[in-house]
Amino acid sequence: MKALKWLAAVLAALLLVAAGILVAMASRPGAGTLSGSIEISASPQAIWPWLTEPDNLKRWVSWTIEAKRLDDRHLLIILEDPGSPGTRFQIHDELMTIDPPRSLTVRFWAADAFSGDSTYTLEPNGGVTRIRVVSHFRYDRWFARLIEPLVTPDAQKKENADLAVLKKLVEAAPH
Repeated sequence: MKALKWLAAVLAALLLVAAGILVAMASRPGAGTLSGSIEISASPQAIWPWLTEPDNLKRWVSWTIEAKRLDDRHLLIILEDPGSPGTRFQIHDELMTIDPPRSLTVRFWAADAFSGDSTYTLEPNGGVTRIRVVSHFRYDRWFARLIEPLVTPDAQKKENADLAVLKKLVEAAPH
């Protein structure tokens, strides 16, 4: 019996240490921030519709099963996590700052889950355009905030893969 109490105490201590580490990591500078860039052999004008039109977004933003424009500034995007089939979530996008075809800032939110903003900057350079993306996520639920250090690296991988798909699609499209 004494051994079971000792084992329970050790497990509880390990859980507290792990939670403490996650809390510390979630409080680090840059927590919830993603950034990426890619060079695409196309003009900013050719890339712009891929960032703003729902049918195009659906083609390069992974997990997207539906994207529709609600009005001039609002989009609704429905995603399904392939790691959890049948689990869908709605992301509302609001186009905040639009400077075609140079930059775009989108505010986004999924009710009771997360919110944030993404800024896309297009920098032309002799037939090639570098797209820079910086996204900041804020999590509404305490558990999501706690596991942010585990979620953000996976989200960064997804963003990088999505940018690679965007590059492939834009470069294959007629200009």
